[in-house]
Amino acid sequence: MNYENMNFSPSGFLFTIRELGYRVEESIADLVDNSISKNANNITFRVYASSNNSVKYISIMDDGDGMSENELTHKAMQWGPEFDKVRKKNDLGRFGFGLKAASLAHCDILTVITKKNGKISHRKVDANHILKKDKLETSKELTSDMNEHISRLDNLESGTIVIWEKLDRLLDSQTLSVRNAHLPIVNIRKRTEKHLAMIFSEMMDNINIHINTVINDINKIEPWDPFLKDHKETEIFPETKIDYKGSMVSIKPYILPSKQTLMNESKRLYKEAGGVTGDWKDRQGFYIYRKNRLIVPGDWLEIGNTPLQKAEKYNRLRIKINYDGEFDEDWKINLMKNRIRVPLLIKNKLNAIVKNLENELRKMNYSKKPIINKEGELTPWTFIDNYGSKSIKIDRNNPNIKNIINEKNKDTVEKTLKLLEKKFPIEDIFYSTTSSNENNNFDSKQLQETIKIALEMKNTGMENDDIIARVLNLNRIKVLNNE
Repeated sequence: MNYENMNFSPSGFLFTIRELGYRVEESIADLVDNSISKNANNITFRVYASSNNSVKYISIMDDGDGMSENELTHKAMQWGPEFDKVRKKNDLGRFGFGLKAASLAHCDILTVITKKNGKISHRKVDANHILKKDKLETSKELTSDMNEHISRLDNLESGTIVIWEKLDRLLDSQTLSVRNAHLPIVNIRKRTEKHLAMIFSEMMDNINIHINTVINDINKIEPWDPFLKDHKETEIFPETKIDYKGSMVSIKPYILPSKQTLMNESKRLYKEAGGVTGDWKDRQGFYIYRKNRLIVPGDWLEIGNTPLQKAEKYNRLRIKINYDGEFDEDWKINLMKNRIRVPLLIKNKLNAIVKNLENELRKMNYSKKPIINKEGELTPWTFIDNYGSKSIKIDRNNPNIKNIINEKNKDTVEKTLKLLEKKFPIEDIFYSTTSSNENNNFDSKQLQETIKIALEMKNTGMENDDIIARVLNLNRIKVLNNE
């Protein structure tokens, strides 16, 4: 069989790679992955402003193993992975594109300066050069303004700095006045800090990630715990292990404290538990970690025949899944490491876990309590709270209610009872049955008389709204406006 070479345009390739849709915080996380893969203990993210407060450069520096000249040229600057290479346990890489694609999505000039065994190596990628010459080339040119970066490595045995310059793709600087030029810096820092706190939270016992302030680089990012593991009201369920082709996948469900519990402690605590957006609905569902690095920060992943949809009643459900990076091809992780597809074998087992967790949540959020009147007697009213939706029901087995029902009128009585249940104000049932006011005695006998009156009006053909208005007026209860 004869084969022909396919045409390849480096400039067209670069143009496409830059339009993948990387957000700046995702790109920074990709660079942090590289630092962790090089055994870094300390990583510093810096946004540097010029004298007029506009952004001059963005950098990521680490104290990892660094790279030799050969490693920098033939590995870090290589486009694509080595398919026959077995990745180390702490290697968070996947495609071999991260450094270049994540960086050039936002800057025109990417410079890498690295130190290993006391020797400094460096390379620069100029996007405009590639677009102009139609060649994927790097340069060893190092301008004098890079000296300040090199000096940051002086006190380290090894390490690497990645620098982004010419950030017009990231910043719409032409529309900003000098007065507001600092706003992009504030925004980038804020977004990146929250994102890194979320993505690398499970690793921050072993690594320190710093983000610079106006003054220094010692502002350590604190991990964000999506599961509120240390809160006394968090329900932590046993971990489940799934054997997937000899590789273990761990699953650990959590039910978080209720909104009211957290709000009573601190409104800030409740909002922080909503993560980057502050919205709990965004954060419910599965959290998928690859080698303890978060890929999916809350999604139901279309698990089961009738997948859960994001709804307020599921806000407290969060399920941690961690896999070891084996069989990545089955998990279908994407280039930006923000989407994944769960293998079918694991999906099937997750379905049962979700159902059990949903049942547990339903038990926690459903209560049914009979209402006692001021004399301590049981009334025919029952108060129901279902996921915060409050309603009242009338006990059909109450003797005074049963006395009304016969074979001829049971259908009409049932419709009347449902009408009363739907329209009677809950707060007034409570007030009437628990208040010490002698005029209030909305007990079984009063309800019996009310139902009889409502039945008589219904038998005359009166409209439901008119029936309820008259019944409420007879019982001196205010009319309920909502349905």
